[in-house]
Amino acid sequence: MSLTARLHIDQHPRYDKGIRVLSYDFSFSQEVDSSGLASSRVKAGLINLTITGINDTELVNWMLNRWDRKKGKISFFGINESGVPQESKSLKFEDAFLVHYGESFTDQSDMIINLSISCRKITLANADWETEWDMEENA
Repeated sequence: MSLTARLHIDQHPRYDKGIRVLSYDFSFSQEVDSSGLASSRVKAGLINLTITGINDTELVNWMLNRWDRKKGKISFFGINESGVPQESKSLKFEDAFLVHYGESFTDQSDMIINLSISCRKITLANADWETEWDMEENA
């Protein structure tokens, strides 16, 4: 099944339509001991995205404001039997910081923007993961 994806950020001018996602990478992990037994709490990695190069002041401001936290989701769409796109999966995030913003361009391709998002809460496949942050400790 062919998938497409859209990034939706609350209060972003493009929230309804979303921002086209070209690539996505995310994982959960936990450490294991020498016998393979899980030995730590589950950790969420960064949400890494590549999006089409757009002139987007909102994303740049999110990156430049150290304490700006956002809520949003990444929606994945597949084509159903009738040939109509429908949402097949989503990853929702809350209290998210944009911790990496990078632009790339060559004369052989369009501009792309690479983003990395770190968040306190994630919902994936109706399963919630949440961590505690001590915001005062990092001030």
